[in-house]
Amino acid sequence: MGLLSSMVLLGILASIDPLRPAVFALVLSTKRPNALAFLAGWAVALSLLFGLAFVALGGDATNAPASSRQTWASVLLLLIGVGLLAVAARRWMHRHEGEERSVVPNSLARRLDHLDLRHAAGLGVLIQPRSLTIAAALVCARDRTDALDLVIGFMLFAAASTIALIGLLIYDLRQPAESQYGLTQILASIERQGPLLVTIASAVGGIYLTVNSLLSLVGN
Repeated sequence: MGLLSSMVLLGILASIDPLRPAVFALVLSTKRPNALAFLAGWAVALSLLFGLAFVALGGDATNAPASSRQTWASVLLLLIGVGLLAVAARRWMHRHEGEERSVVPNSLARRLDHLDLRHAAGLGVLIQPRSLTIAAALVCARDRTDALDLVIGFMLFAAASTIALIGLLIYDLRQPAESQYGLTQILASIERQGPLLVTIASAVGGIYLTVNSLLSLVGN
Protein backbone atom coordinates (compact mmCIF):
# COMPACT_ATOMS: atom_id res chain seq x y z
CA MET A 1 0.00 0.00 0.00
CA GLY A 2 1.39 3.40 -0.97
CA LEU A 3 1.99 6.40 1.24
CA LEU A 4 -1.23 8.24 0.41
CA SER A 5 -3.38 5.12 0.78
CA SER A 6 -1.78 4.51 4.17
CA MET A 7 -2.66 8.05 5.26
CA VAL A 8 -6.30 7.57 4.29
CA LEU A 9 -6.54 4.18 6.03
CA LEU A 10 -4.98 5.43 9.27
CA GLY A 11 -7.21 8.51 9.20
CA ILE A 12 -10.37 6.44 8.75
CA LEU A 13 -9.34 4.15 11.62
CA ALA A 14 -8.85 7.22 13.82
CA SER A 15 -12.23 8.56 12.74
CA ILE A 16 -14.23 5.44 13.61
CA ASP A 17 -12.88 5.28 17.16
CA PRO A 18 -16.16 6.01 19.00
CA LEU A 19 -14.69 8.25 21.72
CA ARG A 20 -14.12 11.26 19.43
CA PRO A 21 -17.54 11.44 17.75
CA ALA A 22 -19.26 10.69 21.09
CA VAL A 23 -17.50 13.54 22.89
CA PHE A 24 -18.00 15.89 19.93
CA ALA A 25 -21.72 15.08 19.81
CA LEU A 26 -21.99 15.95 23.50
CA VAL A 27 -20.08 19.20 22.94
CA LEU A 28 -22.27 20.01 19.93
CA SER A 29 -25.39 19.49 22.02
CA THR A 30 -24.33 22.35 24.33
CA LYS A 31 -23.61 25.31 22.06
CA ARG A 32 -22.38 25.47 18.48
CA PRO A 33 -19.50 27.88 19.33
CA ASN A 34 -18.23 25.23 21.74
CA ALA A 35 -18.14 22.73 18.87
CA LEU A 36 -16.16 25.18 16.72
CA ALA A 37 -13.71 25.76 19.59
CA PHE A 38 -13.38 21.99 19.98
CA LEU A 39 -12.51 21.64 16.28
CA ALA A 40 -9.98 24.47 16.55
CA GLY A 41 -8.25 22.78 19.48
CA TRP A 42 -8.40 19.46 17.64
CA ALA A 43 -6.82 20.90 14.48
CA VAL A 44 -4.00 22.64 16.34
CA ALA A 45 -3.17 19.59 18.47
CA LEU A 46 -3.34 17.22 15.50
CA SER A 47 -0.97 19.43 13.49
CA LEU A 48 1.49 19.82 16.36
CA LEU A 49 1.54 16.13 17.25
CA PHE A 50 1.99 15.08 13.62
CA GLY A 51 4.68 17.71 13.09
CA LEU A 52 6.64 16.83 16.22
CA ALA A 53 6.59 13.11 15.44
CA PHE A 54 7.70 13.79 11.88
CA VAL A 55 10.51 16.16 12.86
CA ALA A 56 11.76 13.74 15.51
CA LEU A 57 12.46 11.12 12.86
CA GLY A 58 11.93 12.70 9.48
CA GLY A 59 14.78 15.17 9.37
CA ASP A 60 14.83 17.28 6.20
CA ALA A 61 11.34 17.29 4.68
CA THR A 62 12.65 18.19 1.23
CA ASN A 63 14.59 14.98 0.69
CA ALA A 64 13.94 11.25 1.00
CA PRO A 65 14.95 9.92 4.46
CA ALA A 66 18.17 8.07 5.13
CA SER A 67 18.06 4.29 5.45
CA SER A 68 18.76 4.44 9.20
CA ARG A 69 15.79 6.76 9.75
CA GLN A 70 13.56 4.43 7.73
CA THR A 71 14.63 1.51 9.91
CA TRP A 72 13.91 3.38 13.14
CA ALA A 73 10.52 4.49 11.81
CA SER A 74 9.63 0.89 10.98
CA VAL A 75 10.68 -0.29 14.43
CA LEU A 76 8.51 2.34 16.10
CA LEU A 77 5.59 1.49 13.79
CA LEU A 78 6.00 -2.18 14.74
CA LEU A 79 5.76 -1.27 18.43
CA ILE A 80 2.61 0.78 17.82
CA GLY A 81 1.12 -2.06 15.79
CA VAL A 82 1.80 -4.62 18.51
CA GLY A 83 0.30 -2.25 21.07
CA LEU A 84 -2.89 -1.88 19.03
CA LEU A 85 -3.14 -5.66 18.66
CA ALA A 86 -2.84 -5.99 22.42
CA VAL A 87 -5.72 -3.50 22.87
CA ALA A 88 -7.85 -5.44 20.38
CA ALA A 89 -7.08 -8.77 22.09
CA ARG A 90 -7.91 -7.40 25.53
CA ARG A 91 -11.19 -5.92 24.29
CA TRP A 92 -12.13 -9.20 22.61
CA MET A 93 -11.36 -11.30 25.67
CA HIS A 94 -13.55 -9.07 27.87
CA ARG A 95 -16.41 -8.70 25.38
CA HIS A 96 -18.79 -10.85 27.44
CA GLU A 97 -18.25 -9.08 30.74
CA GLY A 98 -21.56 -8.12 32.31
CA GLU A 99 -20.60 -4.61 33.37
CA GLU A 100 -20.90 -2.22 30.46
CA ARG A 101 -18.65 0.80 30.30
CA SER A 102 -19.67 4.06 28.73
CA VAL A 103 -17.77 5.12 25.61
CA VAL A 104 -17.16 8.51 27.27
CA PRO A 105 -15.26 8.07 30.58
CA ASN A 106 -16.66 9.83 33.63
CA SER A 107 -13.56 12.03 33.83
CA LEU A 108 -14.37 13.43 30.39
CA ALA A 109 -18.10 13.59 30.98
CA ARG A 110 -17.54 15.81 34.03
CA ARG A 111 -15.65 18.30 31.86
CA LEU A 112 -18.84 18.87 29.86
CA ASP A 113 -20.57 20.47 32.83
CA HIS A 114 -20.67 24.26 32.38
CA LEU A 115 -18.58 23.95 29.21
CA ASP A 116 -17.10 27.15 27.77
CA LEU A 117 -14.99 27.93 24.71
CA ARG A 118 -11.65 27.43 26.47
CA HIS A 119 -12.58 24.08 27.95
CA ALA A 120 -14.15 22.94 24.66
CA ALA A 121 -10.88 23.69 22.86
CA GLY A 122 -9.04 21.82 25.61
CA LEU A 123 -11.22 18.76 25.03
CA GLY A 124 -10.28 18.84 21.35
CA VAL A 125 -6.63 18.74 22.40
CA LEU A 126 -7.16 16.07 25.04
CA ILE A 127 -8.85 13.36 22.96
CA GLN A 128 -6.49 13.27 20.01
CA PRO A 129 -6.02 9.86 18.34
CA ARG A 130 -2.42 9.98 19.47
CA SER A 131 -1.20 6.51 18.50
CA LEU A 132 -2.56 6.69 14.96
CA THR A 133 -1.43 10.30 14.47
CA ILE A 134 2.10 9.38 15.47
CA ALA A 135 1.91 6.29 13.24
CA ALA A 136 0.80 8.43 10.29
CA ALA A 137 3.67 10.85 10.88
CA LEU A 138 6.15 7.97 11.05
CA VAL A 139 4.83 6.49 7.79
CA CYS A 140 5.30 9.91 6.17
CA ALA A 141 8.79 10.23 7.64
CA ARG A 142 9.75 6.81 6.29
CA ASP A 143 8.04 6.66 2.88
CA ARG A 144 7.97 10.22 1.55
CA THR A 145 10.11 11.22 -1.43
CA ASP A 146 9.78 15.01 -1.13
CA ALA A 147 7.99 17.81 0.72
CA LEU A 148 4.89 17.52 -1.48
CA ASP A 149 4.37 13.92 -0.27
CA LEU A 150 4.48 15.20 3.30
CA VAL A 151 1.95 17.97 2.70
CA ILE A 152 -0.50 15.79 0.78
CA GLY A 153 -0.09 12.92 3.23
CA PHE A 154 -0.83 15.13 6.22
CA MET A 155 -3.85 16.72 4.55
CA LEU A 156 -5.30 13.31 3.69
CA PHE A 157 -4.80 12.00 7.22
CA ALA A 158 -6.23 15.16 8.79
CA ALA A 159 -9.30 15.08 6.54
CA ALA A 160 -9.97 11.36 7.02
CA SER A 161 -9.49 11.46 10.81
CA THR A 162 -11.85 14.44 11.17
CA ILE A 163 -14.57 13.33 8.75
CA ALA A 164 -16.89 11.94 11.44
CA LEU A 165 -16.72 15.20 13.40
CA ILE A 166 -17.35 17.30 10.32
CA GLY A 167 -20.28 15.06 9.43
CA LEU A 168 -21.86 15.69 12.83
CA LEU A 169 -21.36 19.44 12.48
CA ILE A 170 -22.92 19.48 9.00
CA TYR A 171 -25.89 17.51 10.31
CA ASP A 172 -26.38 20.04 13.11
CA LEU A 173 -26.15 22.96 10.66
CA ARG A 174 -28.57 21.45 8.15
CA GLN A 175 -31.11 20.09 10.65
CA PRO A 176 -31.05 22.54 13.57
CA ALA A 177 -34.64 21.80 14.64
CA GLU A 178 -33.99 18.06 14.85
CA SER A 179 -30.35 18.06 15.89
CA GLN A 180 -30.87 17.57 19.63
CA TYR A 181 -32.99 14.48 19.12
CA GLY A 182 -30.72 13.26 16.32
CA LEU A 183 -27.56 13.70 18.39
CA THR A 184 -29.19 11.75 21.23
CA GLN A 185 -29.93 8.90 18.84
CA ILE A 186 -26.41 9.02 17.43
CA LEU A 187 -24.94 8.85 20.94
CA ALA A 188 -27.13 5.86 21.79
CA SER A 189 -25.92 4.10 18.63
CA ILE A 190 -22.30 4.88 19.44
CA GLU A 191 -22.76 3.48 22.95
CA ARG A 192 -24.15 0.23 21.52
CA GLN A 193 -21.53 -0.22 18.80
CA GLY A 194 -18.60 1.48 20.53
CA PRO A 195 -16.84 -1.56 22.04
CA LEU A 196 -17.00 -3.44 18.74
CA LEU A 197 -15.71 -0.42 16.80
CA VAL A 198 -12.74 -0.03 19.15
CA THR A 199 -11.87 -3.71 18.74
CA ILE A 200 -12.14 -3.57 14.94
CA ALA A 201 -10.18 -0.33 14.58
CA SER A 202 -7.43 -1.56 16.92
CA ALA A 203 -7.19 -4.95 15.19
CA VAL A 204 -7.11 -3.53 11.66
CA GLY A 205 -4.63 -0.82 12.61
CA GLY A 206 -2.44 -3.25 14.52
CA ILE A 207 -2.38 -5.83 11.70
CA TYR A 208 -1.65 -3.21 9.07
CA LEU A 209 1.15 -1.48 10.98
CA THR A 210 2.74 -4.77 12.07
CA VAL A 211 2.76 -6.27 8.57
CA ASN A 212 3.77 -2.98 6.93
CA SER A 213 6.68 -2.41 9.30
CA LEU A 214 7.94 -6.01 9.06
CA LEU A 215 7.89 -5.85 5.25
CA SER A 216 9.80 -2.58 5.38
CA LEU A 217 12.40 -3.99 7.79
CA VAL A 218 12.89 -7.09 5.63
CA GLY A 219 13.19 -4.89 2.56
CA ASN A 220 15.85 -2.76 4.21
